[in-house]
Amino acid sequence: MEIKEVENNLSNIRKTRQLWDEFAFVQNDQSEDVNYQKRYALATALQYDHQPTDKSLIKYLLEQEVESRQSDPFQGNSDVLMLLSYLLASYREVENVWLFEKAKYANFDTYCGYDAEFIFSAGVKATCAYLEEQQITEDNLYLWEHRDHLRGMYTEQSIDRFLEGMKKRYPKQKEDEDIATLFEQAVLLEDSIEAEKLFLQVEKQEGRSDQELSHYAEDAGNIEKAIYYQIRHIEELELDWDKAVAIHQLVKLYISTEDYRNAFLTAKTWGKHLKNFQGWRETNLGRSLTETWFDISLGCYRQKKKKLAKQSFWQGQYLFQKIHNPSVSLLEKGSKCAEKLANVKRQRKYKRLLEKVRL
Repeated sequence: MEIKEVENNLSNIRKTRQLWDEFAFVQNDQSEDVNYQKRYALATALQYDHQPTDKSLIKYLLEQEVESRQSDPFQGNSDVLMLLSYLLASYREVENVWLFEKAKYANFDTYCGYDAEFIFSAGVKATCAYLEEQQITEDNLYLWEHRDHLRGMYTEQSIDRFLEGMKKRYPKQKEDEDIATLFEQAVLLEDSIEAEKLFLQVEKQEGRSDQELSHYAEDAGNIEKAIYYQIRHIEELELDWDKAVAIHQLVKLYISTEDYRNAFLTAKTWGKHLKNFQGWRETNLGRSLTETWFDISLGCYRQKKKKLAKQSFWQGQYLFQKIHNPSVSLLEKGSKCAEKLANVKRQRKYKRLLEKVRL
């Protein structure tokens, strides 16, 4: 089933248990959750057509999303996790406390950002009474940590207010959503036509910064507009660090369209800003700028612009000699550049460094 087909197949999904497997957590070789977008599509479809009989399906989806959060190498919270938690919490059943608690401890980001109120969403008194009849063990990390003062963490009124807030955050009618949420949905559901239409509406809103509009345009796939607004954003900046970061983003936009000549010319302008502060050498910014020079070099080489490829490589080499703790990805690209440009000496150096890093 394709992502765009999920909403129209909601009725069939509800009554066909075998179809649920299409929304299960499955990790590929790149540690990506291949069904995340489909799970998002189904979660939003359930949000706008939530039925009392959806409980088992929602609980299954939340279990899969929790497993995804536990396994994601980049950790992170997710809007799908929050939406599914709200939908399941709306049933206000104490038995769901275990799954909510598991979501809270899925990773460091959920530990910090996932609302613990979900754990008590069946009511503080009812939840605590239920837990007192159960056996909380050290495997129940959050409950074990707070076992001596569970009754005093929240009031019934605070839980009611929380759920009311979630109700406003996730309205039942799509027409009640704000443009930003609808835009995010369109992007995640790979609906480029809807994303572009919504971007045009966002573009007309007052108070949007050029940086925001550049990000919106990029997400909508309108790279020309993204570049336009990013250039305007750079012109507004004063601090050298901010300018270097913003220029780097502009270069990546050019690279995304394979416009390596403009990427090269733009990348050369960040040097004057780096001279005015030294911190870039130890930070991820320095490593990112270096790796981007190698990206430009490889792109120029593919386009048979050998002179620009060599110049880009040497620009990257110059930064490489100044940065600390290069990543495996950076070293691999440096090695590949040296190989393409027949620079045997540099290629050997990168290979030696790669061997050390991988030990």
